[in-house]
Amino acid sequence: MRTYALGCGLLAFLGACTENNGDSLSLQEKEALTTAVFNSAALDAGGAAAGFGPLAVWFLPNVGSLGPSTAAARAVSASLAGVQAATYEGAVGFQVIFTSSGTSSTFTGVFGWAGLNATANTVDEIVASGAFTSTSSPVGSGSSTTINGTTGFGIYWQRSPAASYAPGTSGSFVLTSATFSGQNRDCSSLSETTSCNYTLGTMTGNFAFTAAARVGTGSYTQSLVNFTSIPAVRLTIVE
Repeated sequence: MRTYALGCGLLAFLGACTENNGDSLSLQEKEALTTAVFNSAALDAGGAAAGFGPLAVWFLPNVGSLGPSTAAARAVSASLAGVQAATYEGAVGFQVIFTSSGTSSTFTGVFGWAGLNATANTVDEIVASGAFTSTSSPVGSGSSTTINGTTGFGIYWQRSPAASYAPGTSGSFVLTSATFSGQNRDCSSLSETTSCNYTLGTMTGNFAFTAAARVGTGSYTQSLVNFTSIPAVRLTIVE
């Protein structure tokens, strides 16, 4: 899948139609976050799964947060710094059902960040975790997926000192609930897509994982992180 090309199409579409009235993140912050992720090794490490995370931010009027206990959705301050392996100041959920040449796959996950600097277009930390399927049916509420780099993934990246860990060697991603009951909206004007629809909702669950280094040394262990009713988007895309 041409994740980068699809991402450019998404940004062109969403940048043109987003009004950003009262959103948790300003347009500048959304652009900065997306630029930071696309310029980082996190996208290389996580592939499509990491790529859809920052793109989900553009569909959502609000973001949530991640923490060791129940984390309520709140606005993000660029002055806040994340605590490694404990809390992340911003987070969104995503569920993507993608079909190309008649073959379907799905990506369901959570994407979090800390230390966003909208002026410098940088972010200090990125974390993502979730589950893949090789069908058109994503993992559902009440599911637990083993993180092994094949059906479940765990990604951690930090800007300084440079380090990247993926796709996860052990751990679990638990999706307690995923509710998408909002209006089904069209996004088929995206480049390189035959059709595209999205629905907004929320996701609740938790994850913890260990991942080997891609950049840097050793391994990274993400302690248990909970997400509670974080804003999420479900995208159904046919290329």
